[in-house]
Amino acid sequence: MAPGVFSPTNYSVNSADEPINPLSTLSSFTGDLNGVWKLFIRDDEAPDMGSLASFQLEFAQPDTNGYSISWLANPSGNQSSLSNSTAFNPIVTPASSTIYMATVTDSKGCSNSTSLQITVLPCNSNLSLKLFIEGYYADVQNMLPVKMNQGVGNSSTDVDDITVEVRQNAGALYTLVASSSAALKTNGSALVTFPTSINGSYYIEVEISKCD
Repeated sequence: MAPGVFSPTNYSVNSADEPINPLSTLSSFTGDLNGVWKLFIRDDEAPDMGSLASFQLEFAQPDTNGYSISWLANPSGNQSSLSNSTAFNPIVTPASSTIYMATVTDSKGCSNSTSLQITVLPCNSNLSLKLFIEGYYADVQNMLPVKMNQGVGNSSTDVDDITVEVRQNAGALYTLVASSSAALKTNGSALVTFPTSINGSYYIEVEISKCD
């Protein structure tokens, strides 16, 4: 095979390894370019054999000569989440849901605007605890189902409801960062979910309902 630039063409499928629906021309492609692209080569002059030295697939950027673009974020406090507010393909990294408006202007001063919204879903932080409350022991590594014994619900695995507070261990020491409640199980486990993203090192404070 001679080196050069080639365009894909239609051909019949002769083996299971060949693509079923090859593209005839890339210029007619209107789908999403993201994904895995594969190149299949067949030598029509059997039994000749050859090798592929390299393969490169390039997508040309749209012609933007004579046009300019400006991006604005709403809320305006998220403007810094744009990598470049005058680029045609900026990268955005918003910490909260943001609407981005793009205004394109041509060389004659005519402009048009459109917008898109990026929704940032809240991240939860989960904390797995293992603890045993003195006075609630049933035997080794087990506690009594205190809530059921006191007529609160009918779960044989719930001991008590606990409140867990996450507090700063530096700077404004012990400042409350987040708080949430969870059920403490008879095996000493509790899974506490905080409706926010928490990273770093903190103190935790555990409170029981004192139902006894």
